[in-house]
Amino acid sequence: MSKKKITLEDTLIYAIFILLSLFILYPIWCILSVSVTNAAEITQFGFTLWPKHLDLASYEYLLKDSGTILKAYGTTISVAVVGTVIGCFTSTLYAYVLSKRNFPLVKLFSFLLLFTMFFNGGMAASYIVNVSILNLKNSFWILVLPSAFGSVNVIIARAYFMQLPNSMIESAKIDGADEYTIFGQLVFPLSKPAVATVCLTLFINYWNAYYEAMMYMDTGRYVTIQLLLQRLMANVDFLKQYSSSDFAQMQLAQLPGDSLRMAVCAVIVIPVLLVFPRFQKYFVKGMAIGSVKE
Repeated sequence: MSKKKITLEDTLIYAIFILLSLFILYPIWCILSVSVTNAAEITQFGFTLWPKHLDLASYEYLLKDSGTILKAYGTTISVAVVGTVIGCFTSTLYAYVLSKRNFPLVKLFSFLLLFTMFFNGGMAASYIVNVSILNLKNSFWILVLPSAFGSVNVIIARAYFMQLPNSMIESAKIDGADEYTIFGQLVFPLSKPAVATVCLTLFINYWNAYYEAMMYMDTGRYVTIQLLLQRLMANVDFLKQYSSSDFAQMQLAQLPGDSLRMAVCAVIVIPVLLVFPRFQKYFVKGMAIGSVKE
């Protein structure tokens, strides 16, 4: 069996993708490197790809209140998981309805979907609805429900559903299956790329969100990891800027600054990096839905 020759074109393509991979990995490596670099070393030499002396002070500072951080992690994970399940369920159901060309109100529901992509009520209207009408302030559901439904996710799922053979669905109807059975036992299991794309998009959005927690949480009962670390950084910056006594200045100067920021980034990003590879093959295929017309 003859080996395939690597042409000049293949070599250029490999080189381009290697360079792109390096460009992507470079900032991640910088984040990890700076997070374990001493603050004085950063001030003297700036950011380097490899720390001259390993210093875990930033992570030790974060772990001083590990109970609060673990609680915030638990809140974020719970919000992300519950929100992803609800968002995936509602988005795919709506997409399945829109994929049925014989549905009488398909144009109306399509218009409503597209309308929300370009127009929204704004921050004030959202706050009034969530607080005064729905009474969701300081509740777990205020972190979940506002972001559970997304127009882009519906469009992705709808495009995949429309590619499924109609004869398969008609055969199921002849066998006596109703629409709920067809969707739950036939369409949904066959739509892994679309479902995985929707789930990954929802999970990342929930994981990075802190606006709802910042706006609607007064009690501190449900604090996400992003909001907690943002407040921690704000407190450090405030103390460094407005401390008056010389002794306090000396103590605060030892607090990690830039390295703490990078440690915060690492704490937030690393869990997502662990989740993404498991969905990557479905995500790539799902994002390519509708790009090729047959």
